[in-house]
Amino acid sequence: MNNNPDAPQSPPPVAESVSIGDAYKEGLELAYPLALESYKLAERRMEVVEKRLQDLLAFAISATLGIIAVCAGKLNLNSPLFILAMLCGIAGIAIGVWARLVGGLMFIAPKKLYERYLVKSDSDFKLGFVARASEHDEQNSASILTKAKRTNQAAICFLFEAVFLGWWAMSQSPSAVPRFPGTGPQAAAGVAPAVAPKVAPTVKRH
Repeated sequence: MNNNPDAPQSPPPVAESVSIGDAYKEGLELAYPLALESYKLAERRMEVVEKRLQDLLAFAISATLGIIAVCAGKLNLNSPLFILAMLCGIAGIAIGVWARLVGGLMFIAPKKLYERYLVKSDSDFKLGFVARASEHDEQNSASILTKAKRTNQAAICFLFEAVFLGWWAMSQSPSAVPRFPGTGPQAAAGVAPAVAPKVAPTVKRH
């Protein structure tokens, strides 16, 4: 230890004050705009899926109610084919409504920005924002994928409904084949199908 006051003093050590944001500053300048854009991209993708689901539900419900209204007094509504078609339609509507009600997009709330990020430096702010945006992007992608799967499931149910309705309509025609037992117009009226009487063979004696 140097006790001479006239001797030159060495400067005190300087503590390093490099933050995490400074270490990633160059990459943050590229990642930050992409993180902002990820929210817009997720919103556009969700709008596409939502519109497809809404149009599918509107068309399926309108078509089902229209067919029932037209055929209510003319065809057999107790047919197994018609019941299967209605079950498929109800399943498709239930899946579609459930898909619309559940699942949503995640965004950074302004309150969290005010409470956690305003006190940070520019680099630390961008670093925290990119980290949160990456988590939200994974959650948003999963929500969009789940909603798209539910939309496809509803579409498959409506496709089976259309097939059964078409088969049901054909089965009501006298010339339509094939037909389930008990689905024809005679069954609707409670009339048993006519059976041709047996004719004994004519025997000629010589």
